[in-house]
Amino acid sequence: MAPMRTVAVVFAAQGGMGDVGKFAIMHARSRAAELVVRPIALYAASEGAPPNFRADVKDVDSQSRLANGFEGLSVPTVDIEQVGATEKVCDALHGADAVISCVGNREPTSGLFAPAAWKPARWCARGTQIVFAAMKTKGINRVVLLSSMGFGDDPTRSTALGRFYRCLLISTRSFREVARDVRAMEEEVQRSDFDYLMLRPMGLDPEAVTRHTWALIGKKEDGALEMTISKEDVAACMLQEALEPTIHRAARTIGYKKS
Repeated sequence: MAPMRTVAVVFAAQGGMGDVGKFAIMHARSRAAELVVRPIALYAASEGAPPNFRADVKDVDSQSRLANGFEGLSVPTVDIEQVGATEKVCDALHGADAVISCVGNREPTSGLFAPAAWKPARWCARGTQIVFAAMKTKGINRVVLLSSMGFGDDPTRSTALGRFYRCLLISTRSFREVARDVRAMEEEVQRSDFDYLMLRPMGLDPEAVTRHTWALIGKKEDGALEMTISKEDVAACMLQEALEPTIHRAARTIGYKKS
């Protein structure tokens, strides 16, 4: 019988990026016969919202699957603004063969898209630094991280949607802060020595229906993607690539292929 493997999922306790991590935990727990999952929830106390393990998705079946995936699960929570955060994450990574990282957030702090009763801090880069320091201490090499469409060499940058998104990112101070944080995170990843795959999802729409499929593109010639993708499908891809790597030290945009 093959030995049990262990995957650690480090996720933001609030926001759409963290929601993907929550679904990655759900997928991992569905493979309990072959896989141990170590969840770690990160948050920033200054955001003013306590950690939660729900996800902003409209599909009732997805909500139910996620709730079942967290049933009976003990999840350590770490405030990234506190001294000793790296050590706590390091302890939680014990025995992990690979890491899935969905940290920080892209939510603005004001305007039409701002979340209610929550003041998002910018910690994609800081959260990644903490995860990497813990991985280095534990000798873990494989990591699959969540970023965002519209950054780096993402081939969608040249599309109408990509141009709109870039305009959005410079439209307000809040969005400019998001852009700086995500760029800093990507730079942190690319200058690391880890065996990474960085996924840049198309829009993580709460109303997107799970299809149990996806496409990864690295250049324009790979084809066009639809505007949105479900959080559950992105999570499934992250788990698959964490355990059975096919892409190394690279970034890919993930979405549904346009027909």
